[in-house]
Amino acid sequence: MKFSNAATRLKGIPHISRHSARILYDFILTEQPRDCIELGFAHGAGSGYMAAALDELGRGHLTCVDIERSRTFDPTIEQTLEGLGLASFVSIHREINSYNWFLKKAVEQQIRDGRCEPCYDFVFIDGSKNWTIDGMAFFLADKLLREG
Repeated sequence: MKFSNAATRLKGIPHISRHSARILYDFILTEQPRDCIELGFAHGAGSGYMAAALDELGRGHLTCVDIERSRTFDPTIEQTLEGLGLASFVSIHREINSYNWFLKKAVEQQIRDGRCEPCYDFVFIDGSKNWTIDGMAFFLADKLLREG
């Protein structure tokens, strides 16, 4: 989906500026990651832009992780992605109090011969903006991030 089309449909949904969304969208078009993860999705506006870029590429998948409370947001990420027609590019996961639990489980699942096999090409940390949570998320996400 072209950026302008996504921007029109996502207008008014918080929490990403059009400028930041353009940078994120263009990054995905340029780098062409196959497997992406977004930590902290809120209403799913950033997720929508990333899914639109993956749609434009014709491939790729975005895993989105946030807290359980995000089910009460208006709109929800599910509603945002359905409105774009891009839900097929995204899997949504919720944890009780932090996406670090998802990352911990992902690291455990990726252990092969005593080391973590990376499984993501792009990690977008857009969640709590709190050192206690995001400091740990950075460490865990780095273990899951492929070279390059």
